[in-house]
Amino acid sequence: MSSRTDPTSSHFLGGSKVGQMAVDPLNLGNRPGGKGGGGPTAPDFTSAVNAQAASGHINQTNPFGSTGWTQGPDGRWTQNTQFSGGLGQGVANLENTIANQNPEDVTNARNQAIESNYSQAASRLDPQWAQREEAQRSQLANQGLDPGSQAYDTAAANLGRERNDAYTSAMNNAIQQGNQTQAVQMQQQNQPYQQLGELNSLMSTGLTGTGPQTQYLPAAMQAYQGALQNYGIQQQGKNSMMGGGSELGAAALLSSDEVLKANVVRSHMEAIPGVPWATWEWKDAPGRRLFGVIAQDLEKVRPDLVGRDASGHLTVNYGGLVSEIGK
Repeated sequence: MSSRTDPTSSHFLGGSKVGQMAVDPLNLGNRPGGKGGGGPTAPDFTSAVNAQAASGHINQTNPFGSTGWTQGPDGRWTQNTQFSGGLGQGVANLENTIANQNPEDVTNARNQAIESNYSQAASRLDPQWAQREEAQRSQLANQGLDPGSQAYDTAAANLGRERNDAYTSAMNNAIQQGNQTQAVQMQQQNQPYQQLGELNSLMSTGLTGTGPQTQYLPAAMQAYQGALQNYGIQQQGKNSMMGGGSELGAAALLSSDEVLKANVVRSHMEAIPGVPWATWEWKDAPGRRLFGVIAQDLEKVRPDLVGRDASGHLTVNYGGLVSEIGK
């Protein structure tokens, strides 16, 4: 049996459990001192993200075993794979073999093979060269050449070079044998990994219980976009009756300047590429965490979705952002 932890959990926005935060996603119109009160209350995007992640954790089975997900107290998901019958014991045996392997065994086997092969070759060469050296000394003596003479020393040097070449060749052959032994040992140590990979591949064969991840977050985004548009229409009508003028959807321009926020925590999940989701507290309304994006982050990627309010602070066109997310 094997297990794998999924980083997608209710903790994805920081060290506190998001599900226990007083999250009021994007409802910036109700910020004390803010503008545009009475705007549509946004859905709980955090819950939508967590529900979408949970929908992808599906228990599955096939003829070879099963795989399922469990969620721990910290909100993290862990995948557990269980093989059925003898396959489960086979996996356990392979894992035990791998755990007991020692990489130094490969090097030791090579060194032992080199030493063994060289020793065998030397045991044959030693008497042969001892005989040749003795025969050469007798031959040179019969020729009347004494040790220390030029002819004697030249003959001895030539025989010594031949002897060194023979022993060097024996060592090279022993090293080749050692390398071959090393290759065999490495193959034997890799074999359990290959077999385990082949068994694990069976778990993706004929799985039942599969299904697409439910798109809770896009659905929540689309619903919120519709609410913003409706609110924009209402506000446009009010402004027209009062003699003012505003563009359709202006209510979607919500204050999101980082200078107004405290305790900002950016997520590893992104609204659009390069723009992370984040939570924060308003400096003028501490203790209540909000969920959305930071205007400065969005400005780097999509400056067309960022504006400024009368006070000069950055705003985010959440209507346009939601449209981008829905694409």
